[in-house]
Amino acid sequence: MKHLRVVFFVTLLGGLISCGRNEPLPLAEDCIVRIEIDWLNTPASMISSKLIHVHEQVVKQLYIIVKPAGATAIHGDRSEFIYFQLPEMCEQKFDILGTAITKSNVNNSGDYYVRVSDLLFKPGIDTIIASGPPWRQD
Repeated sequence: MKHLRVVFFVTLLGGLISCGRNEPLPLAEDCIVRIEIDWLNTPASMISSKLIHVHEQVVKQLYIIVKPAGATAIHGDRSEFIYFQLPEMCEQKFDILGTAITKSNVNNSGDYYVRVSDLLFKPGIDTIIASGPPWRQD
């Protein structure tokens, strides 16, 4: 009888653990979102330092909203695109990144304007490639 209780407990515990996440993991592409930076009249010599500031401030806010903040990649002829691949809450990616931009106050300087793109992206060398436990590999 004692062995039966142990087997029952282990079976019950295993069932509870496996039910902890009923929905499948999202695809990596479901979690990609991009911000676009309009550098306005920012001189080319200043873009690098302003890009670092924008990136740091947005990632800081993302970390507060979604821990961990996920992966990032910067692209574009003038580094005007920053791709993010969120590890959680992918269905809310546009709202999450919009909130991070707003809370970071990066648009307050007037030197540039940062916005969230509403386009969808696939992982690749021109966007972002991250893999691992947060995303389903199909």
